[in-house]
Amino acid sequence: MNFNLEATLWYLFFVDCIGANLTAWFFKDWYEKNLGNIPKHFPATKGWCLVYLGLMLWLGWALLRQETLPW
Repeated sequence: MNFNLEATLWYLFFVDCIGANLTAWFFKDWYEKNLGNIPKHFPATKGWCLVYLGLMLWLGWALLRQETLPW
């Protein structure tokens, strides 16, 4: 298995994407209540998190086709 920079970055961003989607769908009230001014600048909206998930899946599929991701 050959881990490279692209695969490592994709895995990090994918974990962030999963966290963002969980926050937007299930923990939005907690996010807005406990993180001060951050939600004002970075709102956890379902639409943008779905777009983020779609882009990450598309990029992961492209990296998998190039045999960059070691699944």
